[in-house]
Amino acid sequence: MDENIVVQRLGRVFSNRVDKAITYFSILDALNSLNLTKKQIELLAYTSLRGTISSLSSKEDFVKQFGSSVDSINNMISKLYKKRLLLKGKDSKIRVHPRLNLNFDNPEIVLNITFRTKQETHES
Repeated sequence: MDENIVVQRLGRVFSNRVDKAITYFSILDALNSLNLTKKQIELLAYTSLRGTISSLSSKEDFVKQFGSSVDSINNMISKLYKKRLLLKGKDSKIRVHPRLNLNFDNPEIVLNITFRTKQETHES
């Protein structure tokens, strides 16, 4: 079996960690065909950076930063919860799923993305 591996390195410098988190969740959205809205991606990024979106003050801060309303945030939380992107912890706080969460304070984050094509099986 002849396998050629193609490596392409892409890089980008972000002016702040919010933009870095938004880009990360946009990539997850595209790779997994999640069909998230821009606001849902912003909410995931914001929640990841803040740690939770449970309190009224966190929701009000999101509204100030990104626009929206507390009611629409609650609707987005519900949709993201159903997709298991947000989870409620033992402390009843709503957080980004731990498998998706990164520390965006790291100066450099490297993502390794592999694209594969399913191999067809041919029976003789």
